[in-house]
Amino acid sequence: MTAIGIALGLTQPFILGLALCSAAFNGLDRRTWLLAAALSGPFGLALTSALFFLYTRLTYPGHGFLYYAILESLLAAGGLLFLLRRRRSDNSSRALHTDRLPRGWVAVLAVALVAAVAISLGRFWTGVLANPDGRWDAWITWNLRARFIFLGGERWLDGFSRELMVGQTDYPLLVPISVARLWFYAGEASRLAPAVVAFLFTFSIMGAVGAALSAMRLPRQAVLAVFTLASAPALVEAGAMQFGDVPVAAFILGSLILYFVHASGRMPVQRGAAVLLGASLGAAAWTKPEGLSFLVCFLICWVFFEGVARKQRLDTFVHSSLRLAAGLLPFALCLVVFQRQLAGANRFFSDRDFLDVLGKLSDAERYAIVAGAFLKQAGLLGGWTFGAAPLVTVGLVFGIRRLSIAERKTVLAGAITLCLAAASYFLVYVISPGNPQTRMSVSLSRVVLQLYPALVFLVFFLQRWPLQPSSPTAGLPAAE
Repeated sequence: MTAIGIALGLTQPFILGLALCSAAFNGLDRRTWLLAAALSGPFGLALTSALFFLYTRLTYPGHGFLYYAILESLLAAGGLLFLLRRRRSDNSSRALHTDRLPRGWVAVLAVALVAAVAISLGRFWTGVLANPDGRWDAWITWNLRARFIFLGGERWLDGFSRELMVGQTDYPLLVPISVARLWFYAGEASRLAPAVVAFLFTFSIMGAVGAALSAMRLPRQAVLAVFTLASAPALVEAGAMQFGDVPVAAFILGSLILYFVHASGRMPVQRGAAVLLGASLGAAAWTKPEGLSFLVCFLICWVFFEGVARKQRLDTFVHSSLRLAAGLLPFALCLVVFQRQLAGANRFFSDRDFLDVLGKLSDAERYAIVAGAFLKQAGLLGGWTFGAAPLVTVGLVFGIRRLSIAERKTVLAGAITLCLAAASYFLVYVISPGNPQTRMSVSLSRVVLQLYPALVFLVFFLQRWPLQPSSPTAGLPAAE
C-alpha cells in the first residue's frame, strides 16, 4: 500500500506539470514532448508544494490533508482532460532532427549510454540502501521539516516555531512539502518517499539535458551529454544522499534550457517558454537560498540582454517580462509568506555588524583561501578524478560550432549568469563568519554541483561533431 500511495502522490504532480508544459508549448509535438516529460516531474512537485503551502496557510488550521487532496485531485483531473482534448499544434508533423551516423558510431554511443545509465542507477540505489535517511543535510533539514508537516496534522505550521526548529531554519519548503505529500498519500513516514523524490530530481536532470539537446541540436550531442552526467559520480551520489542541492541544480538547469528555448529561435515555442522559465526560476528560489541568488543573477542578465543587447521593441520586452513574472508569481508569494511568518534568522548572517562584513570584504587572505578552494573544487568538478578535464576534452576534440547571432547572445547570457551565480557563492564564503575553510569543507562541493548540469548543457550545446559542417544551421531544421 505504501508504494501505491507514493505512486498516486507522484501521478498528480506529473499530470499537472505535463499540462503546464503543454499549455506553455502550445501543444506537444515530437520536438517538445520529450522535454515536457523530463520537466514535468520537477515542475509538478514544485507546483503542488506551492499549492499545498498556500492552501494550508490560507485555511489554517484547516481540516488536515483530506480537503487539500480533493482539490489537488480535481486539478489533476482537469489537467488530464486538458491533455486529452488538446489538439496538437500545427508543428506536430515536423520531423525530428536527422542524425545520419554510421552504424558503428550508433552502436558505440548506444552501448556507452546504456552502460552509464545502468551504472548510475546501481550507484544511486546502493547509496540509498547504505544511507536510507540520507546524510546530515537531508535528515536535519529536509526530512525533519517533512516530519513536522506530516505529523503536525491540521496544525502543522505550529511545528515551525523558531524556538523549536534546528539547522537552517530559513530554508524554503519545496523539498519538505514534496516528501510530506507522499507520506500523506502513503499513510506513513516511509523511507521510500524521500528516496523517490531524490531519484526523480536526479534523473530528470539527465532526461532534461538529453531532451533539450536532441530538440535544439542533434541526438549525438544529447547522448554524449547524458553519458557525461550519468558517469559523473558527484551528481548521483548527492542525489542518493538526498541533498537539496540536486533539486536546485534541476531548476537551474531547467531555467537555462528554457531561456535557450525562449531566446535562441531554435524551437517555435518562445512565448510560452517565458512562463515556464519564470516558474523554474521561482522553483529554484523556493528550494534553497542559492536558488534565490541564481534568480537575482538571471534577472540582471535578462534585463541587459533582453532589454538592451537584443535591441527589441520596448513592448516586446515588456510582454516577455510579464510572461516571466506570471510564472514566477506563485513561488514569489510562497517565499514572501514563508520569510515573513515562518522562517528563522539565517544563523550565518543574522545580527552581523556592518563593519565586520566590511572587514571581511577587505581581507585579502580570505579571498586567497576561497579562491584556492574554488580552484581545487574545479579539479574535482562532477566528482571526476580529473575534474573539468572531460568537458575541456570535449571542447578541444570536437571543437565549437559557429553560432548564429541570436545564439551568440543567448550563450553569452547563459554563461554570464552562471559566472555571476558562482561569484555570488564566492562572496558568501568570503563574508561568512569564522574561517571560510571550515564552511567550505562541508558545503563547497555541493554548491558547485548546483551549476554543473547547466554547464554540461552549455558545453554540449556549443559542441561540434568531427567533420560536421560548422554552419549555425548544419543538420538542424528551421524553427519556422
